[in-house]
Amino acid sequence: MPRLLLEYLKVDYEDRLFTWAEWKKYEAEHLDEFEFALLPFLKEGDFVVTDSVPICNYIINRFGNKDLLGKNLRDRATVDMYIWTIPYMDNVISINCQEKSEEELNKFKRQQWKVNVYPRLVKIEQSASD
Repeated sequence: MPRLLLEYLKVDYEDRLFTWAEWKKYEAEHLDEFEFALLPFLKEGDFVVTDSVPICNYIINRFGNKDLLGKNLRDRATVDMYIWTIPYMDNVISINCQEKSEEELNKFKRQQWKVNVYPRLVKIEQSASD
C-alpha cells in the first residue's frame, strides 16, 4: 500500500525487499534507528516510521494532498476505516503455521478470505467507484 501511494503521488523512492534472514541481520545492525523495528518501514534521512497505516498517513501529509485523508471529519473516519482494513486483513489471514497442518492452514486461509477479507475489498471497490 505505501508503495502504491508513493507511485500515485509521483514520489521518488527506493524499494527494498528482505528475506527473513536479511531482515533479522538488518534489524540487528540498525536497531538503534528504530523505535519499533517492524516491516514495512519508511526511512527519510534519520526519520523512520513503521507499519503500513502510519506510513500511508505520513506520505499523504508529507508529499500529497491532505484531502486524500478526507475533507471533513466523517470523510477522514471513512478513509481511516478503509486504510485500517490493511492490518485487519493481515491479522485475519496470519496464524501460527506450526499449530496447523498444511491442509488445515490452506482451508483456514480460504475460509477467512471468503468470509472476512474479500467482502471488505468489495466494499472498498464499491466506495471508490461511487
